[in-house]
Amino acid sequence: MAARRLPIRFGSSLPSPTRSWAFTKQYQPIFLSATPRRNLATQPPKTSQGSNTPSSPPADWEDNPNYSISKFSQLPHQNFGVNQHILINDEFKESLRQILWNFRAPIRYAFAYGSGVFPQSKPSTTPSSATSIHPKAPAAVEKAQGGNPKVIDFIFGVSYTQHWHSLNLHEHRDHYSALGSLGSGAVSAVQDKWGAGVYFNPYVTVNGTLIKYGVVNLDTLCTDLSEWSTLYLAGRLQKPVKILRDDPRVRLANQVNLLSALRTALLLLPPSFTEEELYGTIASISYMGDPRMSLPTEDPSKVANIVGNNLPNFRRLYLPLIENLPNVKLNDSKCSNPEWTSDPSSNVKLAQDMDPVKRGNMVRRLPKSFRSKLYFQYQKKFQIPQLEFNKMLESASDEDATRINRREGGGFERRIASEPPEDLRAEVRGVIKNTIGWPSTSQSLKGPLTAGFRKTWSASDEQQRFLVLDYAHSRGVVHTDIQPSNIMIQLPDESLITEYLNRTEVDINISAQDLPQPSPVLLRATEVLLEASWRLSVDIWNLRALIPELLYAQKMFSGRTKAGQYSTKTHIEELTRLLGPIPQILIEKSNQEIVREIWDEQKEIRDPQLVKFVGLEERFAGMESNERTKFIALVRTMLAVDPEKRKSAKELLDEDWLKHEYVDDITVEA
Repeated sequence: MAARRLPIRFGSSLPSPTRSWAFTKQYQPIFLSATPRRNLATQPPKTSQGSNTPSSPPADWEDNPNYSISKFSQLPHQNFGVNQHILINDEFKESLRQILWNFRAPIRYAFAYGSGVFPQSKPSTTPSSATSIHPKAPAAVEKAQGGNPKVIDFIFGVSYTQHWHSLNLHEHRDHYSALGSLGSGAVSAVQDKWGAGVYFNPYVTVNGTLIKYGVVNLDTLCTDLSEWSTLYLAGRLQKPVKILRDDPRVRLANQVNLLSALRTALLLLPPSFTEEELYGTIASISYMGDPRMSLPTEDPSKVANIVGNNLPNFRRLYLPLIENLPNVKLNDSKCSNPEWTSDPSSNVKLAQDMDPVKRGNMVRRLPKSFRSKLYFQYQKKFQIPQLEFNKMLESASDEDATRINRREGGGFERRIASEPPEDLRAEVRGVIKNTIGWPSTSQSLKGPLTAGFRKTWSASDEQQRFLVLDYAHSRGVVHTDIQPSNIMIQLPDESLITEYLNRTEVDINISAQDLPQPSPVLLRATEVLLEASWRLSVDIWNLRALIPELLYAQKMFSGRTKAGQYSTKTHIEELTRLLGPIPQILIEKSNQEIVREIWDEQKEIRDPQLVKFVGLEERFAGMESNERTKFIALVRTMLAVDPEKRKSAKELLDEDWLKHEYVDDITVEA
């Protein structure tokens, strides 16, 4: 009989899950304390003599954090970071831990997050339909999700990426797409070198529960938490998550991350605000710049729902930190009631000190990578000479490991903090968007080649593709090579285009003579086939021409003559039969040798070769009538033979078909 693997037990002292945090005196913050606020975490317990325990934190822990620690005893104090451990139902927590035990590859740090763990809406009153998502979920999972079953998301922190994937591929090859066939080296390269450093395996069933798990190197995770290099993972940990396996180095870095989120929110808020406004600002940080939030199907109340349904959890994360910051305080009579923290309806008021010196200190203590971007923004705004700016950055460097560098704001930081509030908010938001925007998009863009395309084509999937193209096109990037091997289909919210390694930067028009022909020949737009100049809209054509190939492994166009040979003329004949005549102005701008081969003097196609023709109505006969009409209208818009009439990715987001979710599966007649 195989030996049972026991759960890892850490030595950190945590409050018992059966006790309410709000009523546990040892962990409850003292909000009106007159003692100096400096530890920036829940205060350690006192000994019987009234002194702090030997593990009392040094006052300078945040100025000189030691990210090389390997033991929990090396943290600033015994209960340091206990606020990060959100309490959930014991049975649900055990079900989540049981999922981890199915992985033999060593997981050093793990957390579960998202709406599958922390509901963003009230529990459903209708009978549970969890089996429609989870094949056979444990009762604790069904009960915790309250009749609204969701995929459960995990992040696994590992020490050695390639080694971990090697072990996991051996045990769980079915978790990976086709890229897994290339081995752990290819998988780890995709993870570490592209996007935000996370490799996701979606649609995985473990213990009867549908999950998605992302794998990240611990160094990458700690860097993002402490420096905000991408905010991809730091943003997730700024909201309530359930930590299932803890690591001292990550706990330290995440406490810095939470403090940074709190300070950033204070820079974005007015002198007086409420708890919900504070937590809403913090929760929105990770969504600023995320292109998915631009989708029409995204709930505009998403952040409010996250906060409103998880207020006690946000309090557990941030109240101990608020109590220890010198420039913000609770300013509400409700706080005189010792039980207010357990009341989700008590949305208390807070006030912050707008003194430029104190706010300048907050600017100085922002994460290094994020702070540098903000400094560069203000260098341009204040027109500071480069040499002077470089000296200023050098004097403010955190890199000197031989001394403690107390991070107090200087004249530059105070000048930033003294900006009109609306200007400062705009600059900070701009830096957040720039930090998140491309890493979030490229993380979604990257991914393995799929082993097979599932036969679904939903409106939300399509919106994702248009949003990605719009983001790239807005930065002068045209993909030029959208084809099946460059399409990644994962979850309904991550169905995106990959392989931006082939992207080409463009201005307005590109001559066919200036660049190689883009994309496989059967996916080329009209103007590319005719060797006229082309522009960003070739990506729109490529994407729509893919539909039949992705849905039922047949091409939209074949280009084959009666003899079975490919011919540009036959290809043009097919697309004009399907989509209408090519405008004369485009023909005049095309390569005239190709034009003469295709059309005679009467502008008729020479020697027609087309034998079989299947119209759009026939191709999508399996759709419901109203849906098919709107879908075909979208197809015709994207496959407009006149590139001037082809809508941009942004314009396509307003198409009727994309404003509604129809059936998950489309039956297509070949």
